[in-house]
Amino acid sequence: MKARKLVVTAVVALAAISVGQTVRADPIDLSALVTSGQYAVKSGVDTFRLIGEIGELVQDSGASPPKVFASTCTACQAGDVVDLTFRNPPFDAAGFTLFVELGTGHATIGDETLPFASFSGSLKFSAEPVAFPDTTAAMVQIETPFSFRGWFRTASQPGPYTGGLEFRLRGGGTASTSFLRDGDVFRPSGDTTFQFGNVTAEPSGITPEPSSMLLLGTGLAAFGRSAFRRVRR
Repeated sequence: MKARKLVVTAVVALAAISVGQTVRADPIDLSALVTSGQYAVKSGVDTFRLIGEIGELVQDSGASPPKVFASTCTACQAGDVVDLTFRNPPFDAAGFTLFVELGTGHATIGDETLPFASFSGSLKFSAEPVAFPDTTAAMVQIETPFSFRGWFRTASQPGPYTGGLEFRLRGGGTASTSFLRDGDVFRPSGDTTFQFGNVTAEPSGITPEPSSMLLLGTGLAAFGRSAFRRVRR
Protein backbone atom coordinates (compact mmCIF):
# COMPACT_ATOMS: atom_id res chain seq x y z
CA MET A 1 0.00 0.00 0.00
CA LYS A 2 2.83 2.35 0.92
CA ALA A 3 4.59 1.67 -2.39
CA ARG A 4 1.38 2.36 -4.31
CA LYS A 5 1.09 5.79 -2.65
CA LEU A 6 4.67 6.58 -3.58
CA VAL A 7 4.05 5.71 -7.24
CA VAL A 8 0.84 7.77 -7.35
CA THR A 9 2.72 10.75 -5.89
CA ALA A 10 5.44 10.38 -8.53
CA VAL A 11 2.89 10.31 -11.37
CA VAL A 12 1.23 13.47 -10.02
CA ALA A 13 4.65 15.15 -9.88
CA LEU A 14 5.34 14.13 -13.49
CA ALA A 15 2.04 15.65 -14.64
CA ALA A 16 2.71 18.88 -12.76
CA ILE A 17 6.18 19.29 -14.26
CA SER A 18 4.84 18.54 -17.75
CA VAL A 19 2.16 21.24 -17.37
CA GLY A 20 4.77 23.66 -16.05
CA GLN A 21 6.97 23.09 -19.10
CA THR A 22 3.97 23.57 -21.40
CA VAL A 23 3.13 26.93 -19.84
CA ARG A 24 6.72 28.13 -20.19
CA ALA A 25 7.04 27.08 -23.85
CA ASP A 26 7.32 29.71 -26.57
CA PRO A 27 3.98 31.01 -27.89
CA ILE A 28 2.84 30.23 -31.43
CA ASP A 29 4.36 32.63 -33.98
CA LEU A 30 1.59 33.89 -36.25
CA SER A 31 3.88 35.96 -38.50
CA ALA A 32 4.47 34.88 -42.11
CA LEU A 33 7.98 34.08 -43.32
CA VAL A 34 9.66 36.17 -46.03
CA THR A 35 11.75 33.71 -48.05
CA SER A 36 13.25 35.95 -50.76
CA GLY A 37 13.36 39.48 -52.12
CA GLN A 38 14.98 42.57 -50.69
CA TYR A 39 14.48 45.87 -48.92
CA ALA A 40 16.72 48.57 -50.40
CA VAL A 41 17.63 52.01 -49.07
CA LYS A 42 19.14 54.00 -51.94
CA SER A 43 20.26 57.49 -50.90
CA GLY A 44 17.37 57.73 -48.45
CA VAL A 45 14.66 56.44 -50.83
CA ASP A 46 13.27 53.00 -49.96
CA THR A 47 11.94 50.26 -52.23
CA PHE A 48 11.16 46.63 -51.49
CA ARG A 49 10.05 43.33 -52.94
CA LEU A 50 9.09 40.79 -50.30
CA ILE A 51 8.18 37.23 -51.33
CA GLY A 52 7.09 34.43 -49.05
CA GLU A 53 4.24 32.71 -47.24
CA ILE A 54 1.96 35.75 -47.47
CA GLY A 55 2.48 36.20 -51.22
CA GLU A 56 4.38 39.09 -52.86
CA LEU A 57 4.61 42.77 -51.88
CA VAL A 58 6.29 45.16 -54.31
CA GLN A 59 6.88 48.83 -53.51
CA ASP A 60 8.52 50.48 -56.54
CA SER A 61 7.41 54.10 -56.16
CA GLY A 62 10.15 55.09 -53.74
CA ALA A 63 9.40 56.44 -50.28
CA SER A 64 11.29 58.20 -47.51
CA PRO A 65 9.73 56.96 -44.27
CA PRO A 66 11.28 58.14 -40.97
CA LYS A 67 13.88 55.84 -39.42
CA VAL A 68 15.81 55.46 -36.19
CA PHE A 69 19.27 53.98 -36.80
CA ALA A 70 21.48 52.15 -34.34
CA SER A 71 24.64 53.83 -33.09
CA THR A 72 27.24 53.32 -35.81
CA CYS A 73 30.32 55.00 -37.25
CA THR A 74 29.87 57.63 -39.95
CA ALA A 75 33.55 58.45 -40.44
CA CYS A 76 34.87 54.91 -40.05
CA GLN A 77 38.35 53.65 -39.31
CA ALA A 78 39.76 50.24 -38.46
CA GLY A 79 38.01 48.73 -35.46
CA ASP A 80 35.01 51.08 -35.47
CA VAL A 81 31.58 49.46 -35.16
CA VAL A 82 29.30 49.30 -38.20
CA ASP A 83 25.68 48.56 -37.26
CA LEU A 84 23.07 48.61 -40.05
CA THR A 85 20.13 48.10 -37.66
CA PHE A 86 17.20 50.46 -38.03
CA ARG A 87 13.61 50.81 -36.85
CA ASN A 88 10.94 52.17 -39.12
CA PRO A 89 9.27 54.24 -37.69
CA PRO A 90 10.49 55.66 -34.35
CA PHE A 91 8.59 55.42 -31.07
CA ASP A 92 5.99 58.02 -30.18
CA ALA A 93 6.00 60.03 -26.94
CA ALA A 94 4.25 57.20 -25.07
CA GLY A 95 6.81 54.60 -26.19
CA PHE A 96 4.70 52.90 -28.85
CA THR A 97 5.61 52.43 -32.50
CA LEU A 98 3.51 54.21 -35.10
CA PHE A 99 2.62 53.03 -38.59
CA VAL A 100 4.09 55.17 -41.37
CA GLU A 101 3.42 55.33 -45.10
CA LEU A 102 5.82 52.99 -46.94
CA GLY A 103 4.99 53.89 -50.55
CA THR A 104 2.91 52.32 -53.30
CA GLY A 105 3.20 49.44 -55.76
CA HIS A 106 1.36 46.15 -56.28
CA ALA A 107 0.75 42.99 -54.32
CA THR A 108 -0.43 39.40 -54.48
CA ILE A 109 -1.75 38.18 -51.13
CA GLY A 110 -3.11 34.66 -51.14
CA ASP A 111 -5.65 34.50 -53.98
CA GLU A 112 -6.07 38.28 -54.11
CA THR A 113 -4.18 40.45 -56.62
CA LEU A 114 -3.89 44.20 -56.05
CA PRO A 115 -2.66 45.97 -59.22
CA PHE A 116 -2.39 49.13 -57.15
CA ALA A 117 -1.51 48.91 -53.47
CA SER A 118 -0.49 51.41 -50.85
CA PHE A 119 1.65 50.18 -47.95
CA SER A 120 2.04 51.30 -44.38
CA GLY A 121 3.61 49.59 -41.41
CA SER A 122 6.09 49.32 -38.60
CA LEU A 123 9.35 47.55 -39.48
CA LYS A 124 12.59 46.60 -37.73
CA PHE A 125 15.80 45.29 -39.29
CA SER A 126 18.29 43.99 -36.72
CA ALA A 127 21.77 43.54 -38.20
CA GLU A 128 24.77 41.93 -36.52
CA PRO A 129 27.38 44.64 -35.74
CA VAL A 130 30.67 44.42 -37.67
CA ALA A 131 34.13 45.82 -36.89
CA PHE A 132 35.39 48.00 -39.72
CA PRO A 133 38.43 46.33 -41.38
CA ASP A 134 41.96 47.68 -41.49
CA THR A 135 42.49 48.37 -45.19
CA THR A 136 43.97 50.83 -47.68
CA ALA A 137 41.35 50.13 -50.37
CA ALA A 138 39.37 52.92 -51.99
CA MET A 139 36.04 51.17 -51.27
CA VAL A 140 34.95 48.69 -48.60
CA GLN A 141 31.93 46.39 -48.90
CA ILE A 142 30.36 45.29 -45.61
CA GLU A 143 28.10 42.22 -45.38
CA THR A 144 26.43 40.94 -42.23
CA PRO A 145 23.44 38.75 -41.21
CA PHE A 146 20.16 40.40 -40.24
CA SER A 147 16.78 39.43 -38.84
CA PHE A 148 13.52 41.17 -39.68
CA ARG A 149 10.16 41.75 -38.02
CA GLY A 150 7.38 43.79 -39.58
CA TRP A 151 3.73 44.68 -39.22
CA PHE A 152 2.22 45.57 -42.60
CA ARG A 153 -1.01 47.13 -43.78
CA THR A 154 -1.88 46.91 -47.46
CA ALA A 155 -4.74 48.89 -48.99
CA SER A 156 -6.07 48.66 -52.57
CA GLN A 157 -6.53 52.39 -53.10
CA PRO A 158 -4.22 55.41 -53.03
CA GLY A 159 -3.86 57.70 -50.07
CA PRO A 160 -3.67 57.02 -46.34
CA TYR A 161 -4.71 53.64 -44.99
CA THR A 162 -8.52 53.40 -44.86
CA GLY A 163 -8.99 49.63 -44.81
CA GLY A 164 -7.43 46.51 -46.27
CA LEU A 165 -5.24 43.63 -45.16
CA GLU A 166 -3.06 43.63 -42.06
CA PHE A 167 -0.46 41.01 -41.18
CA ARG A 168 2.88 40.33 -39.48
CA LEU A 169 6.06 39.27 -41.29
CA ARG A 170 9.41 37.86 -40.21
CA GLY A 171 12.57 36.83 -42.01
CA GLY A 172 16.29 37.30 -42.34
CA GLY A 173 19.22 37.20 -44.70
CA THR A 174 22.27 39.32 -45.51
CA ALA A 175 22.60 43.09 -45.20
CA SER A 176 25.21 44.85 -47.32
CA THR A 177 26.49 48.38 -47.74
CA SER A 178 29.60 50.11 -49.07
CA PHE A 179 32.00 52.74 -47.75
CA LEU A 180 34.15 55.11 -49.81
CA ARG A 181 37.52 56.45 -48.72
CA ASP A 182 37.62 60.12 -47.77
CA GLY A 183 41.18 60.94 -46.80
CA ASP A 184 42.04 58.94 -43.68
CA VAL A 185 38.46 57.72 -43.04
CA PHE A 186 35.69 55.87 -44.86
CA ARG A 187 32.18 57.27 -45.25
CA PRO A 188 29.00 55.30 -46.08
CA SER A 189 27.81 55.53 -49.68
CA GLY A 190 24.18 55.88 -48.54
CA ASP A 191 23.02 52.65 -50.22
CA THR A 192 22.11 49.63 -48.10
CA THR A 193 20.40 46.41 -49.19
CA PHE A 194 18.75 43.77 -47.02
CA GLN A 195 18.64 40.60 -49.13
CA PHE A 196 16.25 37.96 -47.80
CA GLY A 197 17.02 34.26 -47.97
CA ASN A 198 18.79 31.34 -46.28
CA VAL A 199 16.09 31.25 -43.62
CA THR A 200 13.78 28.33 -42.90
CA ALA A 201 10.57 28.38 -40.94
CA GLU A 202 11.17 27.73 -37.26
CA PRO A 203 8.94 25.23 -35.48
CA SER A 204 6.60 26.89 -33.03
CA GLY A 205 3.91 25.77 -30.63
CA ILE A 206 3.62 24.28 -27.18
CA THR A 207 5.65 21.12 -26.67
CA PRO A 208 7.56 19.75 -23.67
CA GLU A 209 11.26 19.06 -24.05
CA PRO A 210 11.73 15.36 -25.03
CA SER A 211 15.13 15.00 -23.36
CA SER A 212 13.87 16.36 -20.04
CA MET A 213 10.82 14.11 -20.16
CA LEU A 214 12.96 11.04 -20.89
CA LEU A 215 15.30 11.71 -17.98
CA LEU A 216 12.39 12.36 -15.65
CA GLY A 217 10.60 9.17 -16.74
CA THR A 218 13.75 7.08 -16.22
CA GLY A 219 14.22 8.50 -12.73
CA LEU A 220 10.60 7.82 -11.75
CA ALA A 221 10.84 4.22 -13.00
CA ALA A 222 13.92 3.64 -10.85
CA PHE A 223 12.19 5.29 -7.91
CA GLY A 224 9.18 2.97 -8.27
CA ARG A 225 11.30 -0.19 -8.43
CA SER A 226 13.21 0.85 -5.31
CA ALA A 227 9.96 1.47 -3.40
CA PHE A 228 8.55 -1.95 -4.26
CA ARG A 229 11.81 -3.64 -3.18
CA ARG A 230 11.63 -1.92 0.21
CA VAL A 231 8.04 -3.13 0.73
CA ARG A 232 8.94 -6.79 -0.04
CA ARG A 233 11.64 -6.66 2.63
